[in-house]
Amino acid sequence: MWLDTHCHLDAPEFLSDIESIVERAKHAGVAGILLPAVRAQDFEAVQEITHRFKYEIPYLVYTLGIHPLYTDRASESDLKTLETAVVSAKNDPHFVGIGEIGL
Repeated sequence: MWLDTHCHLDAPEFLSDIESIVERAKHAGVAGILLPAVRAQDFEAVQEITHRFKYEIPYLVYTLGIHPLYTDRASESDLKTLETAVVSAKNDPHFVGIGEIGL
């Protein structure tokens, strides 16, 4: 069993082929993938991908955060979006923490 602890399946270069990528990961024995969000704009995408493929990859989980590379462009509304998203996701079994925040 393999676990990918840091995979940005929500990156634009993967979205057009995401079904194939997930299928190949599954056949390679990948049982878990962590999708870390790096910007507020990514929150919905990592949640959608996680729920869309939860039966293909048993331990497909996500985190929500704003990476330090994007904090200089993050607004107060982005921080409020993060707070709201975390509160909304707290009972989602696929939500496992805060990240990616650069620690």
